[in-house]
Amino acid sequence: MRHGILIIFVFQILFSCTPETIIDSKNLYFKEGWNFTNSLVAEFNDLNESHNSINVLLKLKYLHDFPYENIYLRTTIISQNDTIVKEVKSFELQNEVGQWIGKKVGNGYSIKYPLINSSKTSNLRIEVEQYSRDQILMGIESAEIIIEQSE
Repeated sequence: MRHGILIIFVFQILFSCTPETIIDSKNLYFKEGWNFTNSLVAEFNDLNESHNSINVLLKLKYLHDFPYENIYLRTTIISQNDTIVKEVKSFELQNEVGQWIGKKVGNGYSIKYPLINSSKTSNLRIEVEQYSRDQILMGIESAEIIIEQSE
């Protein structure tokens, strides 16, 4: 009897901590590096019809032998024909002591960066371009834009 109650309690704890609900996502995979001419472009429509607030995230997967400690990206976010964000930003891939950050996945890492949080947006167009000094940036496996429901 005690073991049955303990098992039920453990399952309640495990399944009560659910992650954010993913509404939509768009991916771009790179077999031979991220060429600066390949932009990740995603359009999302009718986002807030059933969601009060959303988080827009950028998820990068990179290899352990990526040659730089950060990556420069140019992001453009347009909502209902208004540019909300247009910037070049450095996204850190290593901490202060040179260790890779993010979740270990195979022979690389995966990390999410917040781009915006919005409660008034129903349509979004998001463009992400690699903006480094290399025309082809080796070591990046994929880039993904994720729309999550905000709490």
